Amino acid sequence: MEEFLRGNFKSIVFGIVSSVLMSYPSWAGASPYGAWDIRDALEEISSDGESSLALNFNYIDRMLNDLSRHALTYPPRFDSESDKHRAITHVRQLAMIFDDVEGLEGSSKLLWRAAMLHHMGFNLDVSASYESANMYYQSLLKLMPASGSGYYYYGIYLLDSARPVMAIEVLDKAIELGNTKALRPLGLAYLAMEDRAQALNTMNRYLELFPDDASLSALYESLVGGAGIEKLKQY
Repeated sequence: MEEFLRGNFKSIVFGIVSSVLMSYPSWAGASPYGAWDIRDALEEISSDGESSLALNFNYIDRMLNDLSRHALTYPPRFDSESDKHRAITHVRQLAMIFDDVEGLEGSSKLLWRAAMLHHMGFNLDVSASYESANMYYQSLLKLMPASGSGYYYYGIYLLDSARPVMAIEVLDKAIELGNTKALRPLGLAYLAMEDRAQALNTMNRYLELFPDDASLSALYESLVGGAGIEKLKQY
């Protein structure tokens, strides 16, 4: 499914959107990917003389934070192919661990991590992550319907997976819930729909709040100046 989406949403406009999404400063991942050991994602605990395995959230969160610097936007960025392959292996291994956790669907703590994991898995073309990311984001938002952050990240995922119409609806909800950062991907979603007027209006609202975003500011100025596709492609 993910290869079909990548292959059938190849408009130049969406390529521009993807490259600007990749420029989020907090997601820039040029550093080497860490030497993680999946065995440390589980820890042994003892109770009443019996031992069992539990999730090591501290370690898992550090792994997910490292992965997000490289793979939370498409295309993922790694220093080397070997780093990328290790990351793909870790996503698959963590997915198997989460699949075995009891009560996942009723835990926002677990659903957040599972949704983000498969969001990155989709960007790394991991099989089944397309459906799993959707499922976990939707389950999360059922538990946390007032989460502006949940709608924000789900909207980015929808945009990155070539569904700008759905992304617009979800990102509008994030903004309604107070997450003004969602104006950025919302403007890009309108651009992906080739709605220049709405894209400009939304980007302008965002830049009034976040004027230091140099990448989006440059794209906005090019759009205002009526830049053609060839000019925009550099962003």
